[in-house]
Amino acid sequence: MIDSLKTCTFAKNYFMQEQKTITVKDCKKAYNHLVENGYFSEKHIYDLYIDHRDKEVIEVLYQMGYKGELLALGDFYPEYGAFYYVIDLERISPIEAKKIMDNYIANWVNNSFKE
Repeated sequence: MIDSLKTCTFAKNYFMQEQKTITVKDCKKAYNHLVENGYFSEKHIYDLYIDHRDKEVIEVLYQMGYKGELLALGDFYPEYGAFYYVIDLERISPIEAKKIMDNYIANWVNNSFKE
């Protein structure tokens, strides 16, 4: 119980600290993948940015010149945890994006856990 409280206190303190501004440089790889494919995932940007700061990331992408309707999403994979991504609703549906993420996770599992 004490360890859980320490973990929660650490997490709360971490997120309460002043966070650095998300920059164009931070978003460049995500932006490029978004332009080419209509989505990007935590493979292309720091995962906590999508999970906890998605509005800021999307604002930077718009500042970079992106014009689509962006939506941050996440799915939970029981054996592997949560996985986050952003899609352009004008180019890809949430259902299509989910299929892409399911395939990505399956490939990641196959490549990461080979014996």
